[in-house]
Amino acid sequence: MSKRDSLEQGNNENLYQYLLEEERKHKAARIALGLKRAREQGQVIISRVPFGYRSSYGKLQIDVQEAKVVEKVFQYLAEEKSYKSVSNMLNSHGYSYKNRPWTPSNIRLIAKSPIYIGELYFNKTTTRYLDDGKSQIIKNPQSEWKKISVPSIVTPELFNRVQRILSMKTDKKIKLEENKMTSNKKIVFYHRTNFGSKEDYQPSAQILKSRLNNIDKFYIDDSCSGISDPFKRGSFQKMKKDIEAGMIGKVVIKDYNRISRKNEDLAKVLDFLRTNGVEVVICN
Repeated sequence: MSKRDSLEQGNNENLYQYLLEEERKHKAARIALGLKRAREQGQVIISRVPFGYRSSYGKLQIDVQEAKVVEKVFQYLAEEKSYKSVSNMLNSHGYSYKNRPWTPSNIRLIAKSPIYIGELYFNKTTTRYLDDGKSQIIKNPQSEWKKISVPSIVTPELFNRVQRILSMKTDKKIKLEENKMTSNKKIVFYHRTNFGSKEDYQPSAQILKSRLNNIDKFYIDDSCSGISDPFKRGSFQKMKKDIEAGMIGKVVIKDYNRISRKNEDLAKVLDFLRTNGVEVVICN
């Protein structure tokens, strides 16, 4: 094959791939436009019919038997039962989820879906096709969402009550996790001695041990000026590194002068500790 023939074949293959890609984009755009028009006319076109409903001629209709189970789900959750306990109760009573046993994730999916109070939206995202053949899904602002009316299964009052309970449980779980993390963090003692000082920090440390039960680690910068930059001191730098690693929850000091005698530097240190969630305890 000559060089010219080879170039022509390569060009033909590139042209063929280009035409295929353009046809794919055109077909996808036509499908998206068709779906949008159908939804604007009130037709419900979704990939999977939610539990509690059945599809008929582009409309969602209530499946009476499944709807009764959906009501039970929300009633159980309103009694502050967990996803797992609700799924266990439904399974023990012989109910199934699309011919399969109920799982906590099934319960969560139903609990979070506003379709059960008649709210279904489309046009929440837009697919943008890029020059390299890839696509990108972009979230549309809520003002551009389009609502389709569907029959509701539970009342807004019951649905909102469940959302409040779930939100409180989430907040409580986050707080417990934060408390757990805090309880695992160390209580440390930081001290700076003056130039030529024979000052002993141990008496202060012993007092603190009796008050706080435990001092896990000591960071001592010996013979340092009170106007020196705390962030450039050796032991302070080690403490700073441990704080940034999330290892420290409390820093105990004899007084603020042990950090710095310069108000500006002291403010920087306190801001750093506060930003990293570290409590400062003074014992003089």
